Amino acid sequence: MCRMITATRRVHNLGLFTFAAGALGCALAPNAALLLGFRVIQGIGASMYQATNMALIVEVFPKEQRGRALGLMSTFVAAGSMAGPALGGFPGAVVLLGEQLLAAGRGVGRRKSKLTLSI
Repeated sequence: MCRMITATRRVHNLGLFTFAAGALGCALAPNAALLLGFRVIQGIGASMYQATNMALIVEVFPKEQRGRALGLMSTFVAAGSMAGPALGGFPGAVVLLGEQLLAAGRGVGRRKSKLTLSI
């Protein structure tokens, strides 16, 4: 049993390291081809540590606490999946909205009236 936990932990930690290396590569990728390659590396790492999460919980927690531990882990994974896109899109929306508000405040796009009053 101890060997099982050790092997599972190794796969989990290697997956986490692989995912982190892929994320760093994505951040530093100079072109789309490398970005795509690093995203594949991220996916491989994520599959390694996501697949071993439940196995580690089942092996580590006693039978009485196992259901609660699995439920909490599943809840946090689901919450991250729901909140991720909204939180990831929020900075872009703020920047875009801020640029539009600044442009409106400076009067960009407004035409000056050329009406003259003749008496």
